[in-house]
Amino acid sequence: MAGNDDKQKLLDRIKAFSKEQHRDANEVYTAVVQRANVGTVKLGSLTLENFVALSAAFQDMVTTAPDPETAGAGDDGEVPPLPF
Repeated sequence: MAGNDDKQKLLDRIKAFSKEQHRDANEVYTAVVQRANVGTVKLGSLTLENFVALSAAFQDMVTTAPDPETAGAGDDGEVPPLPF
């Protein structure tokens, strides 16, 4: 089993990332689990192998996530007008 401190740190990082991205933390956790391809896993019962896979998947998600401040912005950093 993965250590409780490590699991809590991962959960805290997911919550912080979710807040930065203006997304629901449960949605992000579910996306990380799917990206890690570990099946249905609850945070409290993670094996060390699952924890490593989730950590790697989360790190990948963080590094490829769009910047929420500039997402949808044009080349000049301006946010395009809404189509309606």
